Amino acid sequence: MRHGMRWWGVVTLGCVGLMIFAARDVAALTVKSTKIAKSPSTILIDAASGQVMRENDADRSVPIGSLYELMVLLLTSEQDGLGTLHLDVPVTISSAVADLHRSPSAVKHGAQNFDLTLRSDRAYMLNDLLKAVAVSGSDQAALAVAEAISGSAVESIESMNARAARLGMSATHFAALCSVK
Repeated sequence: MRHGMRWWGVVTLGCVGLMIFAARDVAALTVKSTKIAKSPSTILIDAASGQVMRENDADRSVPIGSLYELMVLLLTSEQDGLGTLHLDVPVTISSAVADLHRSPSAVKHGAQNFDLTLRSDRAYMLNDLLKAVAVSGSDQAALAVAEAISGSAVESIESMNARAARLGMSATHFAALCSVK
């Protein structure tokens, strides 16, 4: 377990570092630029002062993209920290997860971009599935991890919405476990 926590610490610090540097670079580019990004909804907030630097329809509801993957990683990290779920356990792949990569909507929405195919006749280590979620954004791996965390897709969605509410994400609502509809 000590090794797993170290891994999560490195991932967490790496993500925070990337966000800080990316935010700094975006802020510098945005402040110097007279053009606003071509996006239906944007907001840029100075982290130090809390001042809104740019805004374009910031309260508009838009699809959440890969936020569900980040929530899966957060919930897994928290359960590992509590000792209720360990990273070195095998996860059996359900038929719903195995069938995801063959779905016509998966191809249409780009879920096969990283050529990851999880099979229901195999078990995968949870820490390997987490790497697939963090590195490649695998919908299959995210769904498999979510099922391992909560037992079912429905319970996982409920856990994600409850955690989002505790984080103060009042305008966020999870209705599915992946970007594939």
